[in-house]
Amino acid sequence: MDPTDFRYERTLRTSGALTAFELDGPMAEHADAGLRDLRVLDAGGQQVPWRLRYVRGDENLRAARVLNAGTEEGAAVALLDFGTERVVRERIQLDVPVRPFVGRAEVYGSDDRQRFTRLSSTAIYDVRGATRAVSTAVVFPPSDFRYYRIRARGVREIRGATAEAVAPAADPVQREAAITVRQQPRHTLVEADLHYRGLRVHEVRVASATPAFDRVVEISGSNDRRAYFPAGGGRVYRFGRSGETTVPLDSRYRYLRIRIANGDDPPLRDLRVTLRAYRDYVLLAPGYTPPYRVLYGGPVLRPEYDFAEQPEVPGQPEYATLGPERRNEAFEPPPDTRSFAERHPTLIQLALALAAATLVAGGVLALRRRT
Repeated sequence: MDPTDFRYERTLRTSGALTAFELDGPMAEHADAGLRDLRVLDAGGQQVPWRLRYVRGDENLRAARVLNAGTEEGAAVALLDFGTERVVRERIQLDVPVRPFVGRAEVYGSDDRQRFTRLSSTAIYDVRGATRAVSTAVVFPPSDFRYYRIRARGVREIRGATAEAVAPAADPVQREAAITVRQQPRHTLVEADLHYRGLRVHEVRVASATPAFDRVVEISGSNDRRAYFPAGGGRVYRFGRSGETTVPLDSRYRYLRIRIANGDDPPLRDLRVTLRAYRDYVLLAPGYTPPYRVLYGGPVLRPEYDFAEQPEVPGQPEYATLGPERRNEAFEPPPDTRSFAERHPTLIQLALALAAATLVAGGVLALRRRT
């Protein structure tokens, strides 16, 4: 590995034990999205193996056995059996027919199929428009029941379900962003600037003093504030209780536009919009000599370390903070292997235009001489 291949560097001070540092804005903007260009050197120039660590923990997906599926009083119902293993779950993804709908799903849990505990009621939808917004996941407080009874309105049937068991190590944190709100005909436009490209956003949270509402939200993103692309969407709602509505998202855009459709209703009062994300950390192997030199902005080729392949890393890491980003003074740009024409397309076009003009002028002079 040649340190002169990397544009940016940081200093990381640590004791040399198992260490973790958080991805920040400058690294998110200048490093490869998958950190394939990240290298860490110790004080002696030796590579320090690293791996990504997500605070959401490990995900365990399991399909349920669907029992007693049918309809009851206009609602689709089903009993989900996830087996005898005790697993804490807080989200179930429903498999329902693909068609536009807006509905609500109620979730009940039980271990004996005799007594059921009501866990939650979640809005589900498949909204079509300029962009498509779909959410068929029901969320509920962490529970380890074997059986879950689903009662969903707005859909014709429940074909299947998958449970996602997640053991988060921390709640999502609020992203710093400049938020502006503008009222436009029939909708509210919220714009957010995260100041850096590449920073992940996992949730948009919306709260309002309006006592009851249910409105469609469309989210688009951009890195240059000129071209915007669909990034997500859903519905925000409140039915007699205070609290926030969370719209799931997975964005790396610097700029986000959140468009709330008001229809003929007045805009939401005291609107508050926040962006949240789960923190991503880089975990460094222990046993190396500090301080560390963190390099990125170079060849996009993921390193291969045994440390990254271990199924689990024991021990609690020491959390460290990256020093300020600076340009690597030893950086040497790779040689440009393109042809002269590829490197200077404008010059080639001008030369061709000049040649064409010369030919035309020569033709005109030849005609004049003949006449």
